[in-house]
Amino acid sequence: MKSRLAAAAAAVLATATLAGCNFITPQATQFQYDAADGVSGTSGAVEIRNAVLVVDGDLSSLAVTFVNDGPATTLEVTVGDETQSVDLDSGLTPYGFPEQQLVFTAPVTIGSIEDVVFAADAAERASLAVPTFSTDTANWSDYGPVAPEVDETPEPSVPAETPAP
Repeated sequence: MKSRLAAAAAAVLATATLAGCNFITPQATQFQYDAADGVSGTSGAVEIRNAVLVVDGDLSSLAVTFVNDGPATTLEVTVGDETQSVDLDSGLTPYGFPEQQLVFTAPVTIGSIEDVVFAADAAERASLAVPTFSTDTANWSDYGPVAPEVDETPEPSVPAETPAP
């Protein structure tokens, strides 16, 4: 009987001791961090998540997810000397897939860290050091830039007027 009581007491003590670690250890879910290759930041009500530039030749595509916690807004994205405007509704908006891309022609070096600036309406600008990857790098080929379609419809020609005899 004494051995059962001692075993039970030891089990209760061990359980309390091991569970006590949770009281002094900070919870990892309480801290925001970038678990992937990209970087994150905020401009106004817009959160920029996991931003990465994927380069293929002279073009680069910004693979990123925007989370707009406010009303619809316009976000300006600047890579090098090239700026593009993005209209964002409230909620989550992913970019980087062939259906929805931000393609830049500004020179970007594969493997470098590029300064990309994000500015939502009149909010403070967020300048992020965004990593660049090649479409030849494993797992990045699906995120490469798709060249914008060029309208090759010929312009209608206007016949020259011939002078009357």
